[in-house]
Amino acid sequence: SIWAALPVWKQALHRFNNTLLGRLVIGPAMGQVAFMACDWRAIRDGDTAVLKGWLWHIPAVLLVIWWMASVMTLPVWAYLVSAYV
Repeated sequence: SIWAALPVWKQALHRFNNTLLGRLVIGPAMGQVAFMACDWRAIRDGDTAVLKGWLWHIPAVLLVIWWMASVMTLPVWAYLVSAYV
């Protein structure tokens, strides 16, 4: 099975992620890694729609970070922590 083939540390990580605390602490990171890996595979396989989405997303994120750093009083690190949580 896929589960049995996973290294012990990955099994432990997934077991922890299946708890409420795990979903709050590592769930967002695990979800983001899985999402980006899937998108990377799609781009590598020639999905231009996914690539186009990332080409729009990256400059938009940079614009938001610039705006937060220059206009808002909230530090960028605090915004990133609150977005993660």
